Amino acid sequence: MPYPLRFLLASCPGVMGIVLGIVYRCIATHLICKAGFTCSTAQPGSVTLIQRFGSALNLNIHFHM
Repeated sequence: MPYPLRFLLASCPGVMGIVLGIVYRCIATHLICKAGFTCSTAQPGSVTLIQRFGSALNLNIHFHM
């Protein structure tokens, strides 16, 4: 994530949920289309881990999906 967005997501968890929803919808839609289905017939799922820090304990918010 870009630095200004990292600070926003770290301070506003509601915004992080909105961003996660957008990322999930983009990836799910891409996978559905590649599999040859439509969004109305397929129901993908996901498990997400939100990691807040990098290996140097710096602020590095990212999603493991």
